[in-house]
Amino acid sequence: MLLEGPASLEDRWLAVFRELGEPQALLACTFTFHADFFADLLARFAESSCESASSEGRSFTHLPIDVVCDRACYNGHRVGYNVTLWPNSSRLFHPKILIGLFSDEVVWSDGSLNLTPAGWHRNREMAMLHRPRLRTLPRELRELLAALPGVAAAQRILNSTSNQRAADLPGLYLTSLDAPIGPRFVSAAPKYAEEVHLVAPFFEKDESLDLSLDDRWLHLLAQRYPSAHFHIYLPELEAEPLRVQGCREMFQKLERQLAHRIAIHPVAPAPGYLHGKVACLVHTPKRIQRARILVGSPNMTHAALMAPTSHGNVEAAWILDERWQDAKRIFRGLGSKARLIDDADFEEI
Repeated sequence: MLLEGPASLEDRWLAVFRELGEPQALLACTFTFHADFFADLLARFAESSCESASSEGRSFTHLPIDVVCDRACYNGHRVGYNVTLWPNSSRLFHPKILIGLFSDEVVWSDGSLNLTPAGWHRNREMAMLHRPRLRTLPRELRELLAALPGVAAAQRILNSTSNQRAADLPGLYLTSLDAPIGPRFVSAAPKYAEEVHLVAPFFEKDESLDLSLDDRWLHLLAQRYPSAHFHIYLPELEAEPLRVQGCREMFQKLERQLAHRIAIHPVAPAPGYLHGKVACLVHTPKRIQRARILVGSPNMTHAALMAPTSHGNVEAAWILDERWQDAKRIFRGLGSKARLIDDADFEEI
């Protein structure tokens, strides 16, 4: 399920701890990391676990609790859990994942939110919470855990779980450890699309070192779908006169490759800055409109989606296939009518 409320993922995790009690291991993967926030989040998790009938009423200090983050975004942490810095400095470590191993099952979430107050409490993010009721994880997620040597929580989770069957997953789960995600999304995409929807988020200071959208990813989609109507959702910096975050020249160049004018959708900063990342292709097989969706940690950039694994980002994402009627609410929730490029001023941040 795609979540839009800024605090809804935490609420769902608290409900998991209230039901299942104390976990056997916790692992978090994040790009930016806020140590005090994570310590407070752990305290709330521990308090909720005490409400479970199976709880022994202890804190989590005796558990293997590990965070893996990019070395560029680490500023120290408290005692009580371990932090491991991604060792490959040539690849940005960008997935956002939280895994809890419990006595009879494993629960995990993924999406666009960093382990920061902005990610969990202020931004508008996209996230999914998974509860298969078994100790199973997608194969590619287990391969990511195996790529974290020396991380105790990752090893315990890996040793205690098996591969989840593809039929039991909501879609296709991908990481970019061994191959970039973008070509796999495009190769499995429909041959024709009527609409292309791209969400390019705003970044608070220190939330990312990456761009949100670049011309190489746009060019690939324009080559594949030159007759589609492109809708691009950009952060609104000022309502009147309209000013949005982005590069006018990049969109003008894209528009020259397309049969239709680009629709720009300004996204207001309230109730929270936009940080979710989504690409959606709308097509109509068998007279019912469908949406092929890419959602997760990757921004709409070459580094996140297309670069070779030697220097491209480490990312995690889902490819989902939904009815367009159901998926449309994601974009309606961003709340903005379409405008032309000529109607707005642009500012690169």
